[in-house]
Amino acid sequence: MTKPRALLVLIAVCAAAHLGCARQASDADPDAQEAILVTAADGSVLGSVTLQVNCGAGADEHLLRGVALYHNMTFTEAEAEFRSAAEVEPECALGYWGAAASFVHTLWPDTVDDERVVAGRELLERARAATIRSARDDTYIAAFAGYYDDAENRSEQDRLESFRVGWGAAHEANPDDLEAQAFYALALLATAPADPAYPHQNQAGALLAEILTTVPNHPGGLHYTIHAYDFPPLAERALPVAHSYGAVIPENSHALHMTSHIFTRLGHWPDSIAYNRRAADVAAKHPMGGLVSHHYLHALDYLAYAYLQQGEDAAALEAIEELRSLGEMHESSVTAYAVAAMPVRLALDAGNWDVLPAGEESIDASKYPAFAAMPVFATGMRDVQAGDLGPARAAERRLAELGDAARSMAGAYDWSTQVEIQRLTLQSWIEYAGGDAESALGTAEAAAELASANPKSPVTPGVVRPARESYADMLFALGRFDEAAAQYAATLETSPGRFRSLLGAGDSARLAGDLETARTFYAQLLEIAAGSDRAEIAGVREHMSD
Repeated sequence: MTKPRALLVLIAVCAAAHLGCARQASDADPDAQEAILVTAADGSVLGSVTLQVNCGAGADEHLLRGVALYHNMTFTEAEAEFRSAAEVEPECALGYWGAAASFVHTLWPDTVDDERVVAGRELLERARAATIRSARDDTYIAAFAGYYDDAENRSEQDRLESFRVGWGAAHEANPDDLEAQAFYALALLATAPADPAYPHQNQAGALLAEILTTVPNHPGGLHYTIHAYDFPPLAERALPVAHSYGAVIPENSHALHMTSHIFTRLGHWPDSIAYNRRAADVAAKHPMGGLVSHHYLHALDYLAYAYLQQGEDAAALEAIEELRSLGEMHESSVTAYAVAAMPVRLALDAGNWDVLPAGEESIDASKYPAFAAMPVFATGMRDVQAGDLGPARAAERRLAELGDAARSMAGAYDWSTQVEIQRLTLQSWIEYAGGDAESALGTAEAAAELASANPKSPVTPGVVRPARESYADMLFALGRFDEAAAQYAATLETSPGRFRSLLGAGDSARLAGDLETARTFYAQLLEIAAGSDRAEIAGVREHMSD
């Protein structure tokens, strides 16, 4: 149970700062750790946390907000709160610790640059020197120090592995500390190997379930559970959390959006649309330093993806037009990804090539080569379809260059392999258009197998074109319908509810003479895309009425 002095401080914070805090404990366990319900400066609920603070009511108010915002991955706002804590009480170690922590976005596609690495180390040194510092605080400081120490000379994967070891030690030293437990679960997810048994995810999920048993509205417990099970074979486990997170924290853009990670993994498109629309609207009200928040762009990307799977191309186009109507945007990898991916999705899924940007000017290829590759891939696929193999081959060569550039970029996730998958996919269709079907099939299959061994990034709703679906399209074009049906079905295992794969699976089964299976896939497609005006849906309805 929380120590008496710490508990008194927490209650004082709530009363003095009007945080709207409330003590919470499990009715079943009288010794459950005390939790404090925290609200943001605007009164919106951020969830309950158990951070033990003793820097004085004025500083503790900011510390509690900071850790709640961090768990909701609202990092910019978290940094501001932690810095405010240090300003109110310069001897508060956790204020400096939290500011350094806010630079590290473990599951996002960015890394801490050299300037912030230096700043982070300096902040941790100030934390170590602060006089208001507990033994527990020292384990927190050491955990983030593992990431920062000699960071300029280590890969992001190595930094994160030290982060995991540090939080493992903090959790072991403080086994009853739910915040250390949440950070350790996050560290496990940040270092999870590409293992179909999901060992890190399962371990993290068990730790997070313990937190939620004690504090059902803990933002880290809710948020990180979704990340732990953000895979089709595991997603059902997080469905209750996905439905509750947006209700528990209803006015935080990233919290609202995070629910859709699970809805996307399960093909629950109406829920994804509803929550991402809410997330975008909330983000629109909360710019970052006067700029459009990257949370807004992130929600729009998932929104467009969901609309496309329902075959609602006009709605997806509206989301792209909304993005393009926005003012100056907060520059980040999340922003860059959304700007690159959204028009590419519409072009590849619906054949609307007009939305593609001219050239690569929409994305800075020197900073985001893997994201700049997406429009290059789409224009290459467009050129192949039009029979313009010269420009298509030039696009394939450019993808090779961008893949090499991505390989040299820092980051825990292997974006360069995703570029190579796109390059191989484009190469396969160039070979097909050139009349070498067997070479084309071999290249397409190689791309599909590479994709199976290298899952999508956890930050994205899905790749812009599944390589296995493209392989299935080629088998279908060659009249090898049984094989095509198997590849479309395999795509649906990792991308449930995907319009193009459901349609391909149904058409392949029908042309292979398996009408019962065809009707099963067609029925699923009609349930998902009942409001679609794509020509394919009219054909499906005809087949179902035969």
